[in-house]
Amino acid sequence: MRVIIGVLLCLTLVFYVAPVGGQKKVTRTCRSLELPDTTRVCYTDPDDEGRYLPGTVCTFDCKDGCTRRKGKRRRKCFLHKNGRSKWWKPHGKNLKCFCAPCEGAPSSPEGSESYCDPDQPTFPAGHVCNFNCSAGYAMASASGDGKKLCENGKWKGNDIECEDIDECASDPCQYGGTCTDGVNGYTCECVAGYTGDDCETDIDECASDPCQYGGTCTDGVNGYTCECVAGYTGDDCETDIDECASDPCQYGGTCTDGVNGYTCECVAGYTGDDCETDIDECASDPCQYGGTCTDGVNGYTCECVAGYTGDGCETDIDECASDPCQYGGTCTDGVNGYTCECVAGYTGDDCETDIDECASDPCQYGGTCTDGVNGYTCECVAGYTGDDCETDIDECASDPCQYGGTCTDGVNGYTCECVAGYTGDDCETDIDECASDPCQYGGTCTDGVNGYTCECVAGYTGDDCETDIDECASDPCQYGGTCTDGVNGYTCECVAGYTGDDCETDIDECASDPCQYGGTCTDGVNGYTCECVAGYTGDDCETDIDECASDPCQYGGTCTDGVNGYTCECVAGYTGDDCETDIDECASDPCQYGGTCTDGVNGYTCECVAGYTGDDCETDIDECASDPCQYGGTCTDGVNGYTCECVAGYTGDDCETDIDECASDPCQYGGTCTDGVNGYTCECVAGYTGDDCETDIDECASDPCQYGGTCTDGVNGYTCECVAGYTGDDCETDIDECASDPCQYGGTCTDGVNGYTCECVAGYTGDDCETDIDECASDPCQYGGTCTDGVNGYTCECVAGYTGDDCETDTDECASDPCQYGGTCTDGVNGYTCECVAGYTGDDCETDIDECASDPCQYGGTCTDGVNGYTCECVAGYTGDDCETDIDECASDPCQYGGTCTDGVNGYTCECVAGYTGDDCETDIDECASDPCQYGGTCTDGVNGYTCECVAGYTGDDCETDIDECASDPCQYGGTCTDGVNGYTCECVAGYTGDDCETDTDECASDPCQYGGTCTDGVNGYTCECVAGYTGDDCETDIDECASDPCQYGGTCTDGVNGYTCECVAGYTGDDCETDTNECEGVTCDNGGTCVDGINEYSCDCADGFFGDHCETAACQARTDPPEVERGNVYCNDSGPLYPIGTFCVHGCNNTGGYFRSSGDKSRTCQSGGTWDGEDLVCQTLADDSTLACSARTDPPEGERGTMHCTESGPPYPIGTTCIYSCDETASFFLKSGDETRTCQEGGTWDGEVQVCALWPDDSSVACSARTDPPEGERGSIFCTNSGPPYAVGTLCIHQCDNEQGFFTESGDTQRTCLVGGTWGGDDLVCGEACSARTDPPEGGGNMYCTNSGPPYPVGTVCTHQCDNGGGFFLNSGDESRTCQVGGTWGGVDLVCADDCPARTDPPIDQRDTVVHCDNAGPPYPIGTVCTHSCNGDLGFVSISGDGSRTCQLGGTWDGADLVCGT
Repeated sequence: MRVIIGVLLCLTLVFYVAPVGGQKKVTRTCRSLELPDTTRVCYTDPDDEGRYLPGTVCTFDCKDGCTRRKGKRRRKCFLHKNGRSKWWKPHGKNLKCFCAPCEGAPSSPEGSESYCDPDQPTFPAGHVCNFNCSAGYAMASASGDGKKLCENGKWKGNDIECEDIDECASDPCQYGGTCTDGVNGYTCECVAGYTGDDCETDIDECASDPCQYGGTCTDGVNGYTCECVAGYTGDDCETDIDECASDPCQYGGTCTDGVNGYTCECVAGYTGDDCETDIDECASDPCQYGGTCTDGVNGYTCECVAGYTGDGCETDIDECASDPCQYGGTCTDGVNGYTCECVAGYTGDDCETDIDECASDPCQYGGTCTDGVNGYTCECVAGYTGDDCETDIDECASDPCQYGGTCTDGVNGYTCECVAGYTGDDCETDIDECASDPCQYGGTCTDGVNGYTCECVAGYTGDDCETDIDECASDPCQYGGTCTDGVNGYTCECVAGYTGDDCETDIDECASDPCQYGGTCTDGVNGYTCECVAGYTGDDCETDIDECASDPCQYGGTCTDGVNGYTCECVAGYTGDDCETDIDECASDPCQYGGTCTDGVNGYTCECVAGYTGDDCETDIDECASDPCQYGGTCTDGVNGYTCECVAGYTGDDCETDIDECASDPCQYGGTCTDGVNGYTCECVAGYTGDDCETDIDECASDPCQYGGTCTDGVNGYTCECVAGYTGDDCETDIDECASDPCQYGGTCTDGVNGYTCECVAGYTGDDCETDIDECASDPCQYGGTCTDGVNGYTCECVAGYTGDDCETDTDECASDPCQYGGTCTDGVNGYTCECVAGYTGDDCETDIDECASDPCQYGGTCTDGVNGYTCECVAGYTGDDCETDIDECASDPCQYGGTCTDGVNGYTCECVAGYTGDDCETDIDECASDPCQYGGTCTDGVNGYTCECVAGYTGDDCETDIDECASDPCQYGGTCTDGVNGYTCECVAGYTGDDCETDTDECASDPCQYGGTCTDGVNGYTCECVAGYTGDDCETDIDECASDPCQYGGTCTDGVNGYTCECVAGYTGDDCETDTNECEGVTCDNGGTCVDGINEYSCDCADGFFGDHCETAACQARTDPPEVERGNVYCNDSGPLYPIGTFCVHGCNNTGGYFRSSGDKSRTCQSGGTWDGEDLVCQTLADDSTLACSARTDPPEGERGTMHCTESGPPYPIGTTCIYSCDETASFFLKSGDETRTCQEGGTWDGEVQVCALWPDDSSVACSARTDPPEGERGSIFCTNSGPPYAVGTLCIHQCDNEQGFFTESGDTQRTCLVGGTWGGDDLVCGEACSARTDPPEGGGNMYCTNSGPPYPVGTVCTHQCDNGGGFFLNSGDESRTCQVGGTWGGVDLVCADDCPARTDPPIDQRDTVVHCDNAGPPYPIGTVCTHSCNGDLGFVSISGDGSRTCQLGGTWDGADLVCGT
């Protein structure tokens, strides 16, 4: 049993004792508290780390769609006396919420439709499904808002109620039609004679267009009348009137009846509408060229003037018919004569004379002219060419000057000016710049154009290899080493601490392993640093750090130093690694009902939440004791408050207010409300009636609109929408459609109902007589002529080639004899064709055929056209009639030295035999020109070859081979030979040196063996024989005797030379720490206790009833009451058993096991002598005594109940249990009366009054609807301390004006509280518009300051703008300070800043008095500043002219005139 009790007590200690760990930071702020599925509002802002100051209150609400499960909504950051802060948790745990999803979409009520997908399986909590009435349905007056909220797995909200709209209510069927209502529509059964959806259309019998031939139809009721156009008659105008019946066509003309007329086809020779006119064939003046016409019947005769002939005198007698013009001249016929246009080269009346083209001496520079037909040829003297020998032949055209030489043309020759680097007649020879052997020190010269390049031997550089390369220039010696230049190499002298060919290697001072106790060595330059393992310090980590030196054990604890650590033995009452933790007596949460516990030493104090008192805050204060409810209201006590249930007619927190039934503004449409007792009366404005003035009086009830007009009711009146054809307030007036005079061209108008008819004057037709009858409709104009309609007639515009009234006559285009040179003309329609005589072509045979058109002259020859022939002038190099023969320029054998000639066009090319070149192979090729001899060899030219004389060190035909000096294998001991010019270098194998690697390197010369080791030289290496105690290739390593870990039981080994020392951990001793120290020596355990030795410690095994380090303290055994099976929670304020004197232990009954307290003491204290005070706790079951506990509370009913919290688990609940129930505000149930908090009393009953919840808005006094102030468009942020709407009584809602949109507070309260009665305290928040930023001054602005932040700026803000005096701008006009006024405008006048004035410069400073006065500081000086200057009288200067005082003006100038001083 003692073991079981001990285990339980140990578990109790684990549960209640503060956690043990490292030293904790004391925090005086609370971390951010986040609760799942909630929203949070804190009344102060967090700091930069997201933590909250003590006193901060945060309110939590379940997110939309979640319901409160348990826990408290309010949390407060509380500062304990020990300096720590934590969140205060009144009445238990944090708020927890149920957030179950909803299965499937809510069903749609009849006539409605939802915007939620019915196929979606689940909807998350908080999802809102909106319902609207379907087309044809309207929301009923008592309908819900159509919003369903998914709230913890259930759809909450009032169903929308949709009623079928009666579309017939507006009486839409016109003219007596019968209306049948449908869904979202209606149908009309019309009375006879009407049709249309609304019977609005009178059936138009004219729609079938019964009146034929353009007759006008006038609709009637079930009938129509036709007014026929002129020429037709009959009911439907179906009969054409026969205008030929009167035989109107004269002289045998044939009459054809038409519409309202006729046409006469006249016999030949007559014309006119009635064929009344004999046609005058002479009217068209058919006799040409002055012939006289005599008219006949259907014909005429012409008497021609002299020189013309033909029926119409159309033919000019052709004097050219005899072909009088010679040599192909062109004859042009005239009147009684002709003229000849001669071909080129001929002249004379009949072109009988050949023109001499040589007469003008056209051939220049002495050329000989030979006359030809219409031309000449010139035979030029040597050196000239061209048609007129005008061109000097350019010998430079073949570009004879090579390699960019400049050619200067001469007579039969040229000269070449060569570019630098070339010579010769044609600049064909490259000058050899290497001939002077410019490359020094054996460099190889390569000839270039006007220059050369040198390839230097190794070690030299420069254009001429004149410079020895400085291998030290690249600064190859690292870390400050000094470089000495050599031939094709260098040597480095290193600074101390570095070595290597380039001083690139830092000597490693860590090689000797100087850092002790496992420290890490970091090599430096000529030194090292040690990074010690934890617990050691010193240059070589030789010192163990004393962690107790900082006195880490708090509150008098004793510190024992260890390796890299320490242990603290705490004084009584403290715990923790550093004894930093005071045991928290508040850990058991003894303060009830959310009281705040402040820990003390062996005790605590409770700060109760408002409404509770007592040591443990166990008593609820009764706020109803002062009888606060007025006018007979009933008071119900609550926690830190009360609620009043008022008698009918009163409201307010204390029932102090008489309810104003007019407050809801029940009288509609401007009616005036008079408040009564539990009622009101409405006085309606004109036009309305009803208890609430809700009914508009229907002025249409008397059916005032006549002739089928539709009446629309208004306020105190009506309007009539008249049927077509009527007008007037009551549709009493028939509209006169003839008033607008619609009948055109003199037609007569007859008014009808909603229409009119027109009787047209002769010649016009159409509804409005708007159409002129088209006489062109019969298409009278022949052969494509265009008809233009006139009044009772037409005119024809004929297409080209036809004439006559109806374009019936074809025009003869051959009458003018258009074909030239005897061509024959054939007349066509609007044209003619000419058949030309041989030798001519063209539309009019006007063109002589050009025999040169086929380009018969070959190879660029020039063709000269003749009559039926041509001549060719050949280009140089060709001959023959058609220039078909190439002249052979090779005939003169121009190619020298056996070259082969190939003939070309006006030239030739020579293929030279080997060794020669040039246009004529006249030049011997210089094979040395390409500088074939390498490495400075000298070239001697031969015929088709050359020989090279090589410089020393090279051989071969082109001196291309470097002689290999390595061939004799001069490098010894395996060295590698690298051939050079006239020499070699040896790269020796490791271990050898010397020019020929003949010397063995002594590796022992650097004394590599450390710590006195002996060095023996080898080939490319050495061996070290180490002194005792060292090892390694260079004896660099001290042998670690600690490697075998000789120190036992955690002792620390320190290596020495050929040995080690052990530093033992506390409790052990000996060379190898092999001996355990006996700490019980000299220790006495009191009261019969026995000392037990441990490692570096001891303990006393005390006799029963005693405890303490030395068994010096008497104690109590564990309590045994009640029996273990009946026992519940156990708490002791000290560890045990054994328990020290003064320890109190609290035992409870096992309520969950059915045991409850019957008698005895829960809390008992250990007294002197090791006994417990008080009486044993006795527990019994409810079967023994049913009054020992309370059953579950039944108020409020479960459907109205929200969250539940009890201080003890149950049911049944132990005596003293407090249960707090809330109304289900998420379902709109709010507290009406009774107590949320009730406590289980002695006897098993609950104290207080039954809690009553009421449903809002059925009872609007229990909660508030949402605030509507300010209007939504002006409203900014919103915050409420509870979720809603509706909002529980006591909810604080804070509304702000939308500053960002320019609205700021004008009046009213931002914070308003929901009062009992469901109204908001305070006044409506009124927002006003604000001002944008001031834009004045336009320039020169300086400092700016406003009394409020912005823009925008709230009304009342004063903004002060100043001119930038430092920038030269000063106040000119306007107001610096301006106030934002209602309406968003700035009061006052715009500020204007102006440029300042510079300092005055008159008079000159050497003439000016030293005393200068200006009434403002400067320069610069503000506008308006007066500066007074005077002449220096002490120096003899007086004022001659100008102004002493001058004022600074706008624009920065001084007024007046400069002050002038003189002597």
